[in-house]
Amino acid sequence: MTGSYEEVRLVKFHTPALLTEREQAAARRRFCTLLVPPQKGGFGGNAYVRRVQSGDRAFELALKMPRPDAQPEQEQLNRETLEEEYRTLSVVSNLRGFPDVYGFGYTADGTPALLMEWVDGVSLLDARPALSDGAETCPGDIVAALGLSALKIILSTQSLDTPFVHRDLSMRNIMLRHDRIPLEEQVSSGYFDICLIDMGSAKLVKPDFSFTVDVNAFRGATPAYAAPEMLERFKADPGARDNPAVDIYALGSILYELYCGHAPFEAELRRSGDHARLKRTVQPQPLAPATPREQGLVNAIMACLAVSQDARPSANELAARLEPFARMGAPRKRRPVADRGSATALVDITVPTRTVAQAQPASRPTPSTETVRSAESMRRARLAVKRQRTMALTMVIAVLIAIVVILALASAGML
Repeated sequence: MTGSYEEVRLVKFHTPALLTEREQAAARRRFCTLLVPPQKGGFGGNAYVRRVQSGDRAFELALKMPRPDAQPEQEQLNRETLEEEYRTLSVVSNLRGFPDVYGFGYTADGTPALLMEWVDGVSLLDARPALSDGAETCPGDIVAALGLSALKIILSTQSLDTPFVHRDLSMRNIMLRHDRIPLEEQVSSGYFDICLIDMGSAKLVKPDFSFTVDVNAFRGATPAYAAPEMLERFKADPGARDNPAVDIYALGSILYELYCGHAPFEAELRRSGDHARLKRTVQPQPLAPATPREQGLVNAIMACLAVSQDARPSANELAARLEPFARMGAPRKRRPVADRGSATALVDITVPTRTVAQAQPASRPTPSTETVRSAESMRRARLAVKRQRTMALTMVIAVLIAIVVILALASAGML
């Protein structure tokens, strides 16, 4: 025990492959001993997360472990799912919009543990009062700007050799960071610092098997936002669950809720036992534009909710349709907000009527300068290694081409 903190040691600790051997050794020394506070973590579907510190107290970290109360038949699946989540995070964590991952190990009793960045921020669900000035609905320009910010992250994964699909985008799994830019400034400018979390259902469509097995067991998604194909336990075309279109449907459902105040099938889902069939056979209620100008915005959102994956816009197409409605970089307009009396008051929404602190469930301390610098240093190191490997590969290819040319000239008698 260290003060009120419990010491937890991780063994068989793996670090991301992009780090050099020296950096991996340093990471093992720093992260194999963790300081865990006495309070319990938050439970998700198959795992729970606790906020911990590295042994030298330089890093605030998130420690994710399988639920201890799982049934025996579910326990092994939860362990394998967490291992696959580490493999997925190791691929995307160098991209902006994803949490950094520091490693994967096991506690003394053999429980797997995923160690990653603690994201200082507030979920989209908890931030909604600040985004809408306490109203039920968000202004169209905010909705469009949030959609564009999320799409930039999704589009950045297209640069990867392995296609990535999140498969469980929801109001809880999209975080708005406020450690770098206060949320008030993000609302005012329309630039949102988004981080996608909870990769428990995420999929690398063409996985390499360098670390762990591929887990093919059924994993659902949040019913309020999930595409119908994500809610079907048995389906003739398993590739439909790995299609990027499932993320477009989920993002469209989120934008729908932000715009009108409720998810597309919120009332119906509470009454129906077959969520997939409901979403395939019932059309969501069409959105009514707040102004005639926003008809194009609501059309773009509704297009995301098409039953057929082919009918949904691609990420690039959706970004192009949202962009004209986002006010990014300019101060927000004033909009009328109904007062308690009969008059209508004009509220300057560059100053939200509910602050970030009010929107959050609990206050979260800002990480120390040392912690921020250390995390940024590790990120730069990983990117440097990746660049070095790319340059080395390019040089090898150039040498091989030169050898081929020389051999060809020699065989032609030109040398």
